[in-house]
Amino acid sequence: MMKNEITYKKPVRIMDKPVATLWITQLNKLRWEIYTEFRCNETLCASAVQNGCFVDIATGRPALVPRQLLEPYQKELESLSEEDRYPPKGEEKP
Repeated sequence: MMKNEITYKKPVRIMDKPVATLWITQLNKLRWEIYTEFRCNETLCASAVQNGCFVDIATGRPALVPRQLLEPYQKELESLSEEDRYPPKGEEKP
């Protein structure tokens, strides 16, 4: 992970049952970005954006996103309508 940014909107209480939904909003050869929403009973409690990259274990340096992840993501993205892509209607990045 390179960066995490979270916006808290409503508190989550001990008996709540939060549900997280994640969207891969960017995936290219070197980096990825994931947008997440945390909701309780349909109420948005928090949203987050996480940026990162893969790391070569031997060198500790950034590595290319594996083709096994990149190609299916790109195919799926091409097949989606604008409505099915991030950001969800009415929501914005934190």
